[in-house]
Amino acid sequence: MTRLLATICIMLAIAMSSTSAQFPVFEARESIASSVEYYATNFGTFGLNAATNQSGFVYPRGSGRQYIFGAGLWFGCKKMVQGALQPAVFVTYNPNSGASWAYPGESDSSSPTTQLFNSVEYDHQTGAYNGVRTPAMVEHWPLWLLPGMKPGPLSEGTYEPVEADRSANGNKYYSGPAFMPGVDEQFVARFHDGNLSRYEMGPKETAGIFPIGLQMQQNIYSWSTGPFQSTVVLQYRIENVSGTTLYDCVASGIEDIDIGNPANDQCRFYSEHPELRTGYCWSDPKDSMGRGSGAVAVTLIEAPMTDAKGFVDNSRRAEFMLKGRVSTYRSYGVTEDPVNSVERYAFMTSGKLDGDKGPMDVRNCISGQSFSMHPGDVAYFTVAYTVVGHVPEMGKAGHGGITVPASGGATELEGILTPLMQAYFGTGGFENVAAVPVTGTTRANGTLTALPNPATSNLTLRFAIDEPSEVSIDLVNTLGATVLTKSLGMMSATEHEERLDCSTLPAGLYLATIRYAGGRVTTQCVIAH
Repeated sequence: MTRLLATICIMLAIAMSSTSAQFPVFEARESIASSVEYYATNFGTFGLNAATNQSGFVYPRGSGRQYIFGAGLWFGCKKMVQGALQPAVFVTYNPNSGASWAYPGESDSSSPTTQLFNSVEYDHQTGAYNGVRTPAMVEHWPLWLLPGMKPGPLSEGTYEPVEADRSANGNKYYSGPAFMPGVDEQFVARFHDGNLSRYEMGPKETAGIFPIGLQMQQNIYSWSTGPFQSTVVLQYRIENVSGTTLYDCVASGIEDIDIGNPANDQCRFYSEHPELRTGYCWSDPKDSMGRGSGAVAVTLIEAPMTDAKGFVDNSRRAEFMLKGRVSTYRSYGVTEDPVNSVERYAFMTSGKLDGDKGPMDVRNCISGQSFSMHPGDVAYFTVAYTVVGHVPEMGKAGHGGITVPASGGATELEGILTPLMQAYFGTGGFENVAAVPVTGTTRANGTLTALPNPATSNLTLRFAIDEPSEVSIDLVNTLGATVLTKSLGMMSATEHEERLDCSTLPAGLYLATIRYAGGRVTTQCVIAH
């Protein structure tokens, strides 16, 4: 019934359109160039192929192997209503009904544009449309660069609402269109919370609380080849246009996980590596009917950093790479969905990091820490969805994955997420980024710990080996280059410490590997100057 309702809601939304000379007000379009098949919309819902009533996230393209039924954003806050703070939660995807409350376009009607933009259909030099849809009905690319600006995930470009000002030739404002470097396909959509007719509640529930006053922009980044080809990144830009202060805000990614048979999915927070800010889900391949196996990871790439008073401070965005954390990760069954703002807000801010609860038809909620917003403030929230062939959990080889030793050997998931985070918070976009080599381990009795982590100028590796051996150390950066090699000579079968001078190395994520007697143990470490 849930799947049927979801299909009906989305199909009705897409059917609603303006005149025949314009695109539909509500659009859902499938990715064209990416290795992941997914559906993007201009009303905030991600995935959900309503035409076939199937999961909207399939990898690899054409395989029919499904991982996510649908996903979207929940935004919660506390608003001052009649002298008291009351919780309000706005949703762009309700996993029970499939509905989004978002309305395409601008909250102030400054531009009639409701179009869903796909970078594959635009000239990257001029921003002009070069696709197969009717050119007279298609505008230029909407994101543009101010003089001196370089595009990247932390500077995605300025949204220009006026089509006449979207031009690389003679425009007095911009130096050119902003396309994300190193990304093979990018969707851009604008939507807001101002149309109460979209809400799944009546006038009594919305009175005095809704709309919150949000203008949202969604950027979706995906790849056809390379280290991130099994990943899709969803970046949300959320602006407070209400004219009032929003307190104790929280943004959450909400996903309805469907790996093969939807009734037997399992999820847990990746507590062994909390710095990866990831939860992941898997399904027993013996019961997946060939429609999915391995695992899909949900990663919190960015959430707002705050100032001393708890308000959004975008000058600190890059600090999230090292200091950010998941505040709430919930995996919950189909019967546990919160149904109103009070329940949803409490759910999003519970502070729980759920472990495996066993097989079920499961949904996910992943949240960052809370923040407040002055009128005009902008908050960024970004999640990534990644398919991996192995479940990165200790002892779960029976679920299609490898057994990860307690020593913390690198996994396939780390090999993708480490360079992804480095690229996101770097300055060159996603260009020239290689996957971190997954060295794994061939000995279960070796151990390795990096201290402190993050480190500043010096990094200490504490390790133990299970037999006398020649020992060496390698340090590898996110581009896969070995930046430090050190031979330690013959060492006894006991615990050792080795101090490394990292003062000349760039800040970022690294993999440290101890090699001995044919075995090796790897751990992740961070250098922060």
